Amino acid sequence: MSWHENLSTMSWHSTVRAEDKRCLWEALDVPATPYYTTSPEEILKSILTTFAGELLAGIDLPAFNASYAVNHQWMDTTVKKVVEDLCYRFGYFPMVRQDDSVTGRRIYDSNPVNHVYADLTKVLSFTPDDSYSDFTNRVTVEGESRESVEVLQKEERIETLSGTVGWWGGKKVIRVYYSEDQNRACRNPRIEISQSVSSFNFKIGGGGESITAIDPNDKWVEITIDVPNLVPVLMGALVALIVTAIACYGGLPYVTYPCFIAYTLELNVILYIISSIASYQYSLYARPVGKEKMKVQSAADDLDAQGALGRVVAKRIEDPLAVTVGQCAEVASQELMVARLQRRRVRFVKVAHLQDEEGDTIQVPHPYTGVSLKVFVTDLTRKFRFPAPGEEDGYFLDEIEGWVLS
Repeated sequence: MSWHENLSTMSWHSTVRAEDKRCLWEALDVPATPYYTTSPEEILKSILTTFAGELLAGIDLPAFNASYAVNHQWMDTTVKKVVEDLCYRFGYFPMVRQDDSVTGRRIYDSNPVNHVYADLTKVLSFTPDDSYSDFTNRVTVEGESRESVEVLQKEERIETLSGTVGWWGGKKVIRVYYSEDQNRACRNPRIEISQSVSSFNFKIGGGGESITAIDPNDKWVEITIDVPNLVPVLMGALVALIVTAIACYGGLPYVTYPCFIAYTLELNVILYIISSIASYQYSLYARPVGKEKMKVQSAADDLDAQGALGRVVAKRIEDPLAVTVGQCAEVASQELMVARLQRRRVRFVKVAHLQDEEGDTIQVPHPYTGVSLKVFVTDLTRKFRFPAPGEEDGYFLDEIEGWVLS
């Protein structure tokens, strides 16, 4: 079989779908990045070279609009997520050019026109597209300030203390730190008494427990246990016992009943004092001192859409990369612009032009009115088909989705 004969029997219906290397970024894990304190452009270069294997020479990023030093760390995520977080925050999207270099294109409704199509000879179809439109007319963005504020957390049990004290009395001071490393700060300490030394056998001279000192730096608290000192009572009882013994037993032929009673009472007092041991058990509670990032937020309103609809349809976004009210306002305005433009989305097919790319702004005439429309290209699918031998069914087309800007 000749080459020409073999060619004529081949199937001309095979389809090949091609994607750029962005499709791999979702599969490339980022366990943890350094804690960055630099511009988004530098962070993107670091992420792409470290986790995506890109060469620095193959990364050509523009200077991002309203760029500033980003303080952030990403953990347990993907290259795609980090890249999109940074690009979308500043109003850009990542793109791979035809030469395989990585860049970013600005999502903006006032970009200059890249290409002008003066007539409809190259436009084959044109239709509105409401696939992504909604009624959002207010966007609120909440971020975190770099500054922290001090907060008191919920009360918790810090320590449980227990032990014994005896008749020898005196004061026992216990210093309790709020953590083993002595660095934790807490406030509003209190003790909950399960067993008190006030149950001491002899309640002579009072006794009890209380918080008597608090560290001015909130690192510790001192609990003082005050126990009645029965040593003087014991000494007095011993002296009385000796006197009674001498008086009652010294040279007497017998022990009188009053002497026996006095001796027994004094001996019981001594034994009772010596056996006087008290147990204590306390729980120390306090409120830990913590720090939390201050919340900042801003909102953007589409007043025309609110007036036309007669109500507010709000969308709330959390953006940890926005650290001031002004930055929240920037993100809110950007997101509201996208929501507004999604309601003016169109889809059309035209003869392919290799210089057209996603992120371009092109000008085409409206197929019915002839009015020139500026369209921001959000999605571009390029299709090419070889014609079958002896037929003219080949084509080279651009399927474009985009936003009508004016």
